[in-house]
Amino acid sequence: MLKEQVIEECHDADVISWDAIERLCPVEADEWLTVLGKYELPEEIFASICGPNTEKAALADELKYLIDGNSTVAAAQLIGYWNQLRQAFAQATKVGKRHLTLGIGHQEHDDADDDRSEDKVCYTVSGARQLSPAGEKFNSDITQAFGVWQNCKEDLVAV
Repeated sequence: MLKEQVIEECHDADVISWDAIERLCPVEADEWLTVLGKYELPEEIFASICGPNTEKAALADELKYLIDGNSTVAAAQLIGYWNQLRQAFAQATKVGKRHLTLGIGHQEHDDADDDRSEDKVCYTVSGARQLSPAGEKFNSDITQAFGVWQNCKEDLVAV
């Protein structure tokens, strides 16, 4: 199980649509969705357990537990395909020596006028603001979202 993790709320996360990710990394995006489906792991669960301060070994242990109690292969595949998607995204968004970094998180719906009660998975990017060339080039694909808990911003290691 995961050790206690500290998750930081991010009020101004840059969010990229899944359509844009599929356009930029079609093979890796398809493989990511396929492996999630293979192990019947909802994106929401992956986003919620993949915190910025989660130890990589603890994430692998949590994935093993969630999938079937002890599936090292499944955890390694999930982590591997997530990393492949992140690396393909970095390559696809590279402008000069800079690129965008893909993360995953969830956005809370606290609005009393909003009928949705569940959180929404969102894919986050870092490196888009601060006038980077990569951020300028892909700015039309990126929006800002508020109330986002930003997770999995670093490559993961399967144990």
